[in-house]
Amino acid sequence: MTEEYSDYLMHRSHLITILALMSGFTFTATIILVTRLPDPNSVFSQVILLFAAILLNVFVFLLLLNTVNIYFYIQNIPEPTRTTNFISLMSVIGIGLWGFLLPFIFFVFNLTLLASVCTIIWTLILITGIIVIWKPFEQRRRAGPVNHRKN
Repeated sequence: MTEEYSDYLMHRSHLITILALMSGFTFTATIILVTRLPDPNSVFSQVILLFAAILLNVFVFLLLLNTVNIYFYIQNIPEPTRTTNFISLMSVIGIGLWGFLLPFIFFVFNLTLLASVCTIIWTLILITGIIVIWKPFEQRRRAGPVNHRKN
């Protein structure tokens, strides 16, 4: 008998929705803070912006991790094609580039040190994501159907 994961997947789906909402809110709040702070160059302002950027990076990482982990509970996965390989690669590239958007916005507002630190943090998260999320996902996707244990 195949194990039933629908409740678990529903829970993960709700978690993904919450993380997406929190990511969007954190990104928007950070942009509003950059544009509205009386002195974004002050140390205190930059610490707040750095905290928001780190929080956003954590939310995005957890969002991606939870999204991809659901894939491991799907029994029948179609064979990879040129199209699915392209979509997978473009997803990684798009998310990777999107993560540099916030540091670039910090550069626009002459917050060079903050932008540099955020670029380094995102680069580390991106490398970690490729190792922890994308590579196992690709291996699972290429492995095909899973034989579940019988109870």
